[in-house]
Amino acid sequence: ERRRFAPYRGAPALHHGALVLRDPETLAEIQRVDCHGIGPHEIDLLEDGRHVAVANYGNTELPGKREGYAIVETSLTVVELATGKLVHKAIPEPREGADWQVRHLAAQRLDRMLAILVHNVPTDTMPDFFAALPGVYEPDLTSDPGLGYFPAPLLRVDARAGRTREVWPAERGALRQGQSIVYDAPRDQWIASFASAHRIVVVSGATGEVTRVIATDALGLRYPRGLDLHPDGRHYVVAGSWQDLLLFRLDDHRPVPERSHHTVFFDHSHLTAYAPV
Repeated sequence: ERRRFAPYRGAPALHHGALVLRDPETLAEIQRVDCHGIGPHEIDLLEDGRHVAVANYGNTELPGKREGYAIVETSLTVVELATGKLVHKAIPEPREGADWQVRHLAAQRLDRMLAILVHNVPTDTMPDFFAALPGVYEPDLTSDPGLGYFPAPLLRVDARAGRTREVWPAERGALRQGQSIVYDAPRDQWIASFASAHRIVVVSGATGEVTRVIATDALGLRYPRGLDLHPDGRHYVVAGSWQDLLLFRLDDHRPVPERSHHTVFFDHSHLTAYAPV
Protein backbone atom coordinates (compact mmCIF):
# COMPACT_ATOMS: atom_id res chain seq x y z
CA GLU A 1 0.00 0.00 0.00
CA ARG A 2 1.20 3.51 -0.80
CA ARG A 3 1.40 6.36 1.64
CA ARG A 4 -1.00 9.23 1.09
CA PHE A 5 0.31 11.49 -1.67
CA ALA A 6 1.87 14.64 -0.24
CA PRO A 7 4.67 17.12 -1.02
CA TYR A 8 8.12 15.70 -0.32
CA ARG A 9 9.07 16.20 3.33
CA GLY A 10 12.85 15.92 3.04
CA ALA A 11 13.42 12.22 3.85
CA PRO A 12 12.40 9.23 1.66
CA ALA A 13 11.50 7.10 4.70
CA LEU A 14 8.68 9.51 5.57
CA HIS A 15 6.97 8.48 2.32
CA HIS A 16 7.62 4.72 2.32
CA GLY A 17 4.72 2.42 1.55
CA ALA A 18 3.93 -0.86 3.27
CA LEU A 19 3.54 -4.57 2.61
CA VAL A 20 0.20 -5.55 4.13
CA LEU A 21 -1.10 -9.07 4.73
CA ARG A 22 -4.89 -9.33 4.91
CA ASP A 23 -7.38 -12.09 5.58
CA PRO A 24 -8.68 -13.25 2.16
CA GLU A 25 -12.28 -13.42 3.39
CA THR A 26 -12.66 -10.36 5.61
CA LEU A 27 -9.70 -8.27 4.38
CA ALA A 28 -8.84 -7.65 8.03
CA GLU A 29 -5.21 -6.60 8.44
CA ILE A 30 -2.95 -9.37 9.74
CA GLN A 31 0.49 -7.82 9.37
CA ARG A 32 2.05 -4.59 8.10
CA VAL A 33 5.76 -4.00 7.39
CA ASP A 34 7.73 -1.25 5.67
CA CYS A 35 8.36 -1.92 1.96
CA HIS A 36 11.39 0.44 2.14
CA GLY A 37 10.37 2.31 -1.02
CA ILE A 38 8.15 5.19 -2.14
CA GLY A 39 5.02 4.42 -4.14
CA PRO A 40 5.04 0.59 -4.29
CA HIS A 41 3.44 -0.42 -7.57
CA GLU A 42 4.07 -4.12 -8.25
CA ILE A 43 5.18 -6.94 -5.94
CA ASP A 44 6.35 -10.51 -6.46
CA LEU A 45 6.57 -13.22 -3.80
CA LEU A 46 9.78 -15.18 -4.30
CA GLU A 47 9.65 -18.97 -4.55
CA ASP A 48 11.12 -19.35 -1.05
CA GLY A 49 7.91 -17.84 0.36
CA ARG A 50 10.01 -15.65 2.67
CA HIS A 51 10.93 -12.65 0.54
CA VAL A 52 8.99 -10.12 -1.50
CA ALA A 53 10.40 -7.98 -4.31
CA VAL A 54 8.78 -4.57 -4.79
CA ALA A 55 8.88 -2.11 -7.70
CA ASN A 56 8.56 1.38 -6.21
CA TYR A 57 7.56 4.30 -8.44
CA GLY A 58 9.31 6.84 -6.22
CA ASN A 59 6.93 9.80 -6.56
CA THR A 60 5.34 11.46 -3.53
CA GLU A 61 2.87 13.61 -5.49
CA LEU A 62 -0.26 12.40 -7.26
CA PRO A 63 0.54 10.96 -10.73
CA GLY A 64 -0.58 13.28 -13.49
CA LYS A 65 0.20 16.40 -11.48
CA ARG A 66 3.06 17.80 -13.55
CA GLU A 67 3.61 21.09 -11.74
CA GLY A 68 6.15 20.30 -9.05
CA TYR A 69 5.97 16.59 -9.86
CA ALA A 70 9.23 14.82 -9.16
CA ILE A 71 10.59 11.32 -8.73
CA VAL A 72 12.19 11.41 -5.29
CA GLU A 73 13.60 7.88 -5.18
CA THR A 74 12.54 5.10 -7.54
CA SER A 75 13.77 1.66 -6.52
CA LEU A 76 13.47 -2.10 -6.38
CA THR A 77 13.44 -3.40 -2.82
CA VAL A 78 13.64 -6.94 -1.44
CA VAL A 79 12.02 -7.39 1.96
CA GLU A 80 11.90 -10.33 4.38
CA LEU A 81 8.17 -10.69 4.87
CA ALA A 82 8.12 -12.03 8.44
CA THR A 83 10.34 -9.33 9.92
CA GLY A 84 10.15 -6.41 7.47
CA LYS A 85 13.96 -6.46 7.18
CA LEU A 86 15.39 -4.82 4.06
CA VAL A 87 17.49 -7.44 2.26
CA HIS A 88 18.46 -5.42 -0.82
CA LYS A 89 17.67 -2.07 -2.40
CA ALA A 90 18.48 -1.21 -6.01
CA ILE A 91 18.27 2.45 -7.03
CA PRO A 92 18.88 2.98 -10.77
CA GLU A 93 21.14 5.74 -11.99
CA PRO A 94 18.90 8.77 -12.65
CA ARG A 95 18.34 10.23 -16.11
CA GLU A 96 17.09 13.62 -17.15
CA GLY A 97 13.39 13.81 -17.91
CA ALA A 98 9.97 14.16 -16.37
CA ASP A 99 9.68 10.53 -15.31
CA TRP A 100 12.32 7.90 -14.57
CA GLN A 101 10.75 5.01 -12.71
CA VAL A 102 10.96 1.36 -11.78
CA ARG A 103 7.45 0.24 -12.70
CA HIS A 104 7.26 -3.54 -13.12
CA LEU A 105 9.23 -6.65 -12.18
CA ALA A 106 9.35 -10.43 -12.32
CA ALA A 107 11.24 -12.10 -9.47
CA GLN A 108 11.70 -15.82 -8.81
CA ARG A 109 14.71 -16.05 -6.52
CA LEU A 110 17.13 -13.64 -4.87
CA ASP A 111 19.40 -14.06 -7.90
CA ARG A 112 16.61 -14.02 -10.51
CA MET A 113 15.03 -10.58 -10.59
CA LEU A 114 14.44 -8.32 -13.57
CA ALA A 115 12.69 -4.94 -13.48
CA ILE A 116 11.24 -2.67 -16.14
CA LEU A 117 12.25 0.99 -16.06
CA VAL A 118 10.27 3.69 -17.85
CA HIS A 119 11.70 7.00 -19.03
CA ASN A 120 9.27 9.77 -20.02
CA VAL A 121 10.60 12.94 -21.62
CA PRO A 122 8.98 16.07 -23.11
CA THR A 123 7.75 15.36 -26.63
CA ASP A 124 9.73 18.25 -28.10
CA THR A 125 12.92 16.29 -27.33
CA MET A 126 11.75 13.17 -29.19
CA PRO A 127 12.22 14.11 -32.90
CA ASP A 128 16.02 13.82 -32.72
CA PHE A 129 15.66 10.29 -31.34
CA PHE A 130 13.18 9.25 -34.02
CA ALA A 131 15.22 10.83 -36.81
CA ALA A 132 17.96 8.26 -36.22
CA LEU A 133 15.55 5.34 -36.63
CA PRO A 134 14.67 3.73 -39.97
CA GLY A 135 11.16 4.10 -41.32
CA VAL A 136 8.31 6.45 -40.50
CA TYR A 137 7.50 7.21 -36.88
CA GLU A 138 4.09 8.01 -35.43
CA PRO A 139 2.71 9.97 -32.46
CA ASP A 140 2.85 8.02 -29.21
CA LEU A 141 -0.78 7.28 -28.43
CA THR A 142 -0.17 5.84 -24.97
CA SER A 143 1.74 8.59 -23.12
CA ASP A 144 0.44 11.56 -21.18
CA PRO A 145 -0.01 14.82 -23.15
CA GLY A 146 3.31 16.56 -23.64
CA LEU A 147 5.35 13.47 -22.77
CA GLY A 148 6.85 10.65 -24.81
CA TYR A 149 8.42 7.31 -23.96
CA PHE A 150 12.19 7.23 -24.35
CA PRO A 151 14.20 3.97 -24.26
CA ALA A 152 15.05 2.79 -20.74
CA PRO A 153 17.11 -0.26 -19.75
CA LEU A 154 15.92 -3.34 -17.95
CA LEU A 155 17.37 -3.67 -14.46
CA ARG A 156 18.95 -7.03 -13.60
CA VAL A 157 19.12 -7.50 -9.82
CA ASP A 158 21.00 -10.21 -7.93
CA ALA A 159 20.19 -9.59 -4.26
CA ARG A 160 22.21 -12.62 -3.18
CA ALA A 161 25.42 -11.13 -4.58
CA GLY A 162 24.36 -7.51 -4.03
CA ARG A 163 24.70 -6.66 -7.73
CA THR A 164 22.57 -4.53 -10.04
CA ARG A 165 23.22 -3.82 -13.71
CA GLU A 166 21.45 -2.40 -16.73
CA VAL A 167 20.43 -4.66 -19.61
CA TRP A 168 20.16 -3.36 -23.18
CA PRO A 169 19.56 -5.11 -26.52
CA ALA A 170 21.47 -4.11 -29.64
CA GLU A 171 18.27 -2.36 -30.75
CA ARG A 172 18.00 0.12 -27.90
CA GLY A 173 14.86 1.66 -29.34
CA ALA A 174 13.06 -1.61 -28.54
CA LEU A 175 12.91 -0.69 -24.85
CA ARG A 176 10.19 1.97 -24.98
CA GLN A 177 7.31 1.78 -22.49
CA GLY A 178 7.93 -1.55 -20.83
CA GLN A 179 4.53 -2.74 -19.68
CA SER A 180 4.39 -6.41 -18.61
CA ILE A 181 7.05 -8.94 -17.63
CA VAL A 182 6.94 -12.64 -16.67
CA TYR A 183 9.56 -15.20 -15.66
CA ASP A 184 9.44 -18.64 -17.31
CA ALA A 185 11.18 -20.86 -14.75
CA PRO A 186 11.48 -24.12 -16.78
CA ARG A 187 13.38 -22.27 -19.52
CA ASP A 188 15.03 -19.73 -17.20
CA GLN A 189 13.96 -16.71 -19.23
CA TRP A 190 12.11 -13.44 -18.83
CA ILE A 191 9.63 -12.18 -21.41
CA ALA A 192 8.55 -8.53 -21.47
CA SER A 193 6.31 -6.34 -23.63
CA PHE A 194 7.26 -2.83 -24.79
CA ALA A 195 4.13 -1.12 -26.03
CA SER A 196 5.37 2.07 -27.72
CA ALA A 197 8.09 0.15 -29.57
CA HIS A 198 5.76 -2.69 -30.63
CA ARG A 199 8.28 -5.18 -29.28
CA ILE A 200 8.57 -8.29 -27.12
CA VAL A 201 11.98 -8.80 -25.52
CA VAL A 202 13.35 -12.09 -24.16
CA VAL A 203 16.15 -12.13 -21.55
CA SER A 204 18.19 -15.11 -20.35
CA GLY A 205 17.95 -15.79 -16.63
CA ALA A 206 21.42 -17.35 -16.57
CA THR A 207 23.33 -14.55 -18.32
CA GLY A 208 21.00 -11.56 -18.02
CA GLU A 209 21.48 -10.88 -21.73
CA VAL A 210 18.79 -10.17 -24.31
CA THR A 211 18.37 -13.27 -26.49
CA ARG A 212 15.53 -12.19 -28.76
CA VAL A 213 13.60 -9.11 -29.86
CA ILE A 214 10.26 -9.70 -31.60
CA ALA A 215 8.65 -6.96 -33.72
CA THR A 216 4.97 -7.57 -33.01
CA ASP A 217 3.76 -4.88 -35.43
CA ALA A 218 5.16 -7.04 -38.24
CA LEU A 219 2.79 -9.75 -36.96
CA GLY A 220 -0.19 -7.40 -36.88
CA LEU A 221 -0.08 -6.81 -33.11
CA ARG A 222 0.41 -3.18 -32.21
CA TYR A 223 1.14 -1.72 -28.77
CA PRO A 224 1.65 -5.07 -26.97
CA ARG A 225 0.84 -4.54 -23.31
CA GLY A 226 -0.73 -7.43 -21.41
CA LEU A 227 1.49 -10.53 -21.33
CA ASP A 228 1.17 -13.73 -19.29
CA LEU A 229 2.21 -17.36 -19.29
CA HIS A 230 -0.49 -19.69 -20.61
CA PRO A 231 -1.72 -22.35 -18.14
CA ASP A 232 -0.69 -25.14 -20.54
CA GLY A 233 2.98 -24.45 -19.71
CA ARG A 234 3.96 -24.35 -23.38
CA HIS A 235 2.77 -20.93 -24.53
CA TYR A 236 2.43 -17.31 -23.51
CA VAL A 237 -0.25 -14.86 -24.59
CA VAL A 238 0.16 -11.19 -25.52
CA ALA A 239 -2.62 -8.62 -25.88
CA GLY A 240 -2.47 -5.44 -27.92
CA SER A 241 -3.45 -2.28 -26.11
CA TRP A 242 -6.65 -1.86 -28.12
CA GLN A 243 -7.09 -5.13 -29.97
CA ASP A 244 -6.12 -8.76 -30.51
CA LEU A 245 -4.59 -11.61 -28.52
CA LEU A 246 -1.61 -13.48 -29.94
CA LEU A 247 -0.30 -16.80 -28.66
CA PHE A 248 3.44 -17.58 -28.78
CA ARG A 249 5.39 -20.76 -28.09
CA LEU A 250 7.74 -20.57 -25.11
CA ASP A 251 10.40 -22.81 -26.66
CA ASP A 252 11.07 -20.84 -29.85
CA HIS A 253 8.84 -17.73 -29.46
CA ARG A 254 7.06 -18.39 -32.74
CA PRO A 255 3.46 -17.12 -32.97
CA VAL A 256 0.54 -19.54 -33.21
CA PRO A 257 -1.88 -17.66 -35.48
CA GLU A 258 -4.49 -20.42 -35.56
CA ARG A 259 -5.01 -20.04 -31.80
CA SER A 260 -4.92 -16.25 -31.74
CA HIS A 261 -8.03 -14.16 -31.12
CA HIS A 262 -9.05 -10.96 -32.87
CA THR A 263 -11.18 -8.59 -30.83
CA VAL A 264 -11.28 -5.02 -29.44
CA PHE A 265 -10.33 -4.09 -25.85
CA PHE A 266 -10.71 -0.30 -25.73
CA ASP A 267 -7.24 0.05 -24.16
CA HIS A 268 -5.79 -1.85 -21.20
CA SER A 269 -2.52 -2.31 -19.31
CA HIS A 270 -2.20 -5.92 -18.15
CA LEU A 271 -3.51 -9.43 -18.69
CA THR A 272 -4.02 -12.56 -16.58
CA ALA A 273 -4.31 -16.03 -18.11
CA TYR A 274 -5.77 -18.78 -15.94
CA ALA A 275 -7.26 -22.27 -16.19
CA PRO A 276 -10.85 -22.62 -14.88
CA VAL A 277 -11.14 -25.05 -11.97
